Amino acid sequence: MTSNEIHELVEGMQEWSLLELCQRHLLDADFIVACVESGIIEAGGLAATMPQAEWRFSAAAVLRIEKARRLQRDLELGLGEMVLVLDLLDEVESLRAEVSSLRKRLQHWEHSS
Repeated sequence: MTSNEIHELVEGMQEWSLLELCQRHLLDADFIVACVESGIIEAGGLAATMPQAEWRFSAAAVLRIEKARRLQRDLELGLGEMVLVLDLLDEVESLRAEVSSLRKRLQHWEHSS
């Protein structure tokens, strides 16, 4: 499944259940549970006190679990390594957004002068 297909599927749903993630994204339930337990993704509600069948995942969590799966598959990373890489990728994305914002502000000032 391509990244665009994933985005289209995710946009159409508000929340996904554990079963939906497993079936639609061909993910192993144990992998998803391990990702929740390691903090890679969050299950809606109080995951620790809820039965797994009641877990709900946001669109952002679905996209993040797909990234985690690709990291595991392509780079053969373990859970601890995935947490680190995903955090670094998030930081890069945040910094890129900040640079873009600062560039827009700079352009505004350059055109005003």
